[in-house]
Amino acid sequence: MADARAGSAAGIRAAAAAAATHPASPSFSRLSPAPPAPPRGTVAIVSHIIKTDGVRGLWKGSAASVSRSAVLTASQCATYDEVKRAIIRASDGAMTDGPATHLAASMLTGLVTTTATNPIDMIKTQLYLDACKTHGGGGGGG
Repeated sequence: MADARAGSAAGIRAAAAAAATHPASPSFSRLSPAPPAPPRGTVAIVSHIIKTDGVRGLWKGSAASVSRSAVLTASQCATYDEVKRAIIRASDGAMTDGPATHLAASMLTGLVTTTATNPIDMIKTQLYLDACKTHGGGGGGG
């Protein structure tokens, strides 16, 4: 139960951090390419966003990033120690709290966090592609 509470608290902190740092996120690619020439460099991109959308524009699209950060961190914090303890218990003493146990716990925790965040990643990708179609932007990958 303590791991679940710690995971929830960590998820809330991650969501706050993601909200605070969203303007520095790679989501600036939503501007490319916009005729005649897209802004180049971080300062030019931030200036362009503020000029066209205001300061609030820096957080446009942040809900998906904040949600993903909260889910990822909460699932990671709630899972890692539980998985590590389960590995040690299941091995009947063959594995101790050493590098092999940490590697196995990390790999399984990565599987859990990837599974937990995949739906959010799919939604983020679809929103990004829809915005590119609507605004004539690039992005989208190869």
